[in-house]
Amino acid sequence: LDITGPQTDLDRFRDAAEGERPTYAKEHDINLPISDDDEDRHEVLSFHALVPIPEEILEAGYNGKNNALVQSGHGAETTLWGVKWGACGEITRYIGNTSLSYSFETAWGPPCRLIQTVAPQYPTLRFHINYMEEGMCFKGDYVQKGEKILLDHSSEVVYSDIVGMYGKEYADEYYNFEEEE
Repeated sequence: LDITGPQTDLDRFRDAAEGERPTYAKEHDINLPISDDDEDRHEVLSFHALVPIPEEILEAGYNGKNNALVQSGHGAETTLWGVKWGACGEITRYIGNTSLSYSFETAWGPPCRLIQTVAPQYPTLRFHINYMEEGMCFKGDYVQKGEKILLDHSSEVVYSDIVGMYGKEYADEYYNFEEEE
């Protein structure tokens, strides 16, 4: 995620983005790719800090209750953020004079819904997500400034994408691509 714009607005976004990951009532129900250690709850890019999961859903638990009126945490995350779990893996942040960049992983796709909610709150900032989901073989770019979506493009991942990211040996061992022409 690359964000560009005036430094004061970047600082405001950076401060808002830092926070805790959501705490669900029945956390043992979650199969998160993170530890349960309280120190790991703080994130430099917390989707929950930017677009919070409602309290009644946190109380219902990640997998929800047997109550159709209360959405599960999983459902709320995918509805509000476009992905489950928020940013995961090793989250890195780079702060420049007119830019702010985050590198992270998400489950099964890009967090475009999160950006659709957050970008209008920061109309002077330009949000650009460049993503690749190797397992599902798609990649793309999503760009939004304010309420305007400037680019929303996806395409198929090809052999050279995997080689470029992981190297030929890895691509040959783990991916079965048809020869590119």
